[in-house]
Amino acid sequence: MDVTHTHLAQIVKHNFLGQTSLDAHMWLEDKNGNVFDYDDETLKNVSAYGTLKIVRKEFPKDLQIQLVPHILQIQENDQKNFGLNRQLFNTVPGHCFMRSKLEKKNNPKKQYKVKVGSLGFVQPDGRIFWEYG
Repeated sequence: MDVTHTHLAQIVKHNFLGQTSLDAHMWLEDKNGNVFDYDDETLKNVSAYGTLKIVRKEFPKDLQIQLVPHILQIQENDQKNFGLNRQLFNTVPGHCFMRSKLEKKNNPKKQYKVKVGSLGFVQPDGRIFWEYG
């Protein structure tokens, strides 16, 4: 996909069991703009179009706010299914919502800001393939 989402209906997905997933990515940034996320090599390997040139694009604030109840539900489900297994959340992609929550909670001195948006990979021709969001 070469465009990012701009509406809630594009992001929130429900499977046949009624479970919610989000076509979005969550990461943290400290006050100096340093990103806390899965390492680049790990992210690259989740996509057939993955590269080490990764781009994150934050959704508008109002859209992020609309996503909060859905994110909380996903975090609750992750905790129910996996407990607080930091090793799982830190090493296995697909748990960015819970991973970010645990990191922020366990490192309050870093004063992380939560970011929700799109994550993409710069392709050899310069275009961005948006894997999430």
